[in-house]
Amino acid sequence: MPESRTQYLLVAEAADVLRVGRRAVYNLVAEGELGHVRLGSGPKARIRIPVSALDEFAHRSESLARAPRTAESVAVEPRAHGGGNPKEEA
Repeated sequence: MPESRTQYLLVAEAADVLRVGRRAVYNLVAEGELGHVRLGSGPKARIRIPVSALDEFAHRSESLARAPRTAESVAVEPRAHGGGNPKEEA
């Protein structure tokens, strides 16, 4: 029986699959939304995305997109400046 090996994508390749920019992939990694491995340590560590993590993320995203939206499921952030013209409030 052949050995099963995990396949990895570069950040740019993962971005192409998701049809987003590389920065969006880095943000998903930083937020813990997308599984990844780091090769090396420190700020220059290279990031690789397992194909399985990309599949899981896509499945979760599909499920969220199909979920019915209710008032309780939509988080609304209060406006910091009260909603008026910022020049008038200064």
